[in-house]
Amino acid sequence: MPATLAARARLLRTGHGRKTDGIDALSVAEIAAARDDLRQVVADDHTAVLRLLADRRDELAQQRRQAINRLHRHLRDLVAGGAPTSLSAQAASKVLSRVRPRSPIETERKHVARQLIVQIRRIDKDLVDNRERTRVAVDGLPPACRTPAYAATVDGSGWV
Repeated sequence: MPATLAARARLLRTGHGRKTDGIDALSVAEIAAARDDLRQVVADDHTAVLRLLADRRDELAQQRRQAINRLHRHLRDLVAGGAPTSLSAQAASKVLSRVRPRSPIETERKHVARQLIVQIRRIDKDLVDNRERTRVAVDGLPPACRTPAYAATVDGSGWV
């Protein structure tokens, strides 16, 4: 709906031209009912699907980052000199396998670290699944909707 058309209808209807949500909605509805030459608004399902997938990916990435930070904190306390800053579940598992706890506190830290590694592996699997679901969703888009931004999400280079 052109904004000028909605403004004219609002002015003619109320006489004072003030804009409120209720008056504006009523003006737009009246014009839409009276005119058949306006473009139809339809739900953009593929955008909604991609938004859901992108939001889920962001949530998983945040959970992974938090789990990695917690794991790093525990490994720092268990391993002399700490653990590498770029930490994968596999690398952390190797580091943890060399830890020999000498106290109940270290035993519990190692247990918590093992649980965090399991959590990170699950999140990594969920991220792979999310990437594949995104690829399928993008492949199902009409050709006109495929842009370089979508391509970047599918080829693994990251979200644009």
